[in-house]
Amino acid sequence: MSANQCRIVVIGVGGAGNNAVSRLMEMDLAGAECIALNTDASCLQASKAHRKVLVGQRAAGGRGVRNKAAVGRVAVEESRRQVEDLLCGADIVFITTALGGGTGTGAAPVVAEIAKKKGAVTVAVVAMRAVDRDAGSSSVEAALAELRRTCDTVLVVDRRLLCQFVSSSQSKSLRTPALALAEIVRDLVETVSGPSLVGMDFAGFERFVRKGGVGFVGIGESDAPNRVEEAVKAALSCSLFNSECAGATGALVHVSGGPHMTLEEVSRVGELVAELVDDNAFVAWGARVNPAQEGKLRVTVLMTGLNSEEKMGKLEDVLPRMYNLEPNCEPEKPLGIVLDLYQMEDF
Repeated sequence: MSANQCRIVVIGVGGAGNNAVSRLMEMDLAGAECIALNTDASCLQASKAHRKVLVGQRAAGGRGVRNKAAVGRVAVEESRRQVEDLLCGADIVFITTALGGGTGTGAAPVVAEIAKKKGAVTVAVVAMRAVDRDAGSSSVEAALAELRRTCDTVLVVDRRLLCQFVSSSQSKSLRTPALALAEIVRDLVETVSGPSLVGMDFAGFERFVRKGGVGFVGIGESDAPNRVEEAVKAALSCSLFNSECAGATGALVHVSGGPHMTLEEVSRVGELVAELVDDNAFVAWGARVNPAQEGKLRVTVLMTGLNSEEKMGKLEDVLPRMYNLEPNCEPEKPLGIVLDLYQMEDF
């Protein structure tokens, strides 16, 4: 399937997701349809998305869920048929949200489940606090675990570190966390939707994200004479990227630069990342020319398969529970069946 035949949907859930989608619209994102979904009518009114979906009018009355994730879930279930119709025929669905205990926390897992049932490759780009001991923390952990079960890949971004990255960035294009999230999604979309200097078809992207598990992202820029090495180094030491690379099962690299960016530079970026991951990891890269980046090279690295909780850096208080996908289940017990070798074949 070519990029032109692929239907890509970006759906922002809740306030943070809506803001990210609005930023994508301001970027004139090509190749994807942007949808804003919320329980808050006023927030939706301000959105610039192609389509706006107010869910749960009975459950929330258009006034939001007031940090009650359970109401957010009821709201999207109330409007399930509408969401199903929107995602029907989608090949790739990107879900962007913040897990803070509100609409995004309650509704995003249901949206992901609908997207998967519709047959779409489903990727969640999720911002959350590293440590959340407030009343909504249990719902946040449950939502994250459910997203991991449902989505092909869940890209987790620590909101606190995201804000630090934004405030310390020298790039004027990264002024708010919502804008940073939007740029991450944009880089992913541009990797699979043309035109690009180096692109990836749908099959390649699907291979990368399918069963990718938990992913982390790094972003780096450089205009130095050795900008390739500097941008890769910055991406892999970025505060968004709190994991060891060696255990990754996949790496997707998006490179963007001005009109003078060369294929040699793009290939070198891919080679440098490939040297850092597992020998059997699937590594792919795409590149796009952006005239606004004259003299600069920007590298976005997405690592997947980082499924060991000790590799998850500063999300250590949440992720051990996230990997316990069925916390209420009892340990498995032996069946108590004794079979001879010749009997096992027919059992």
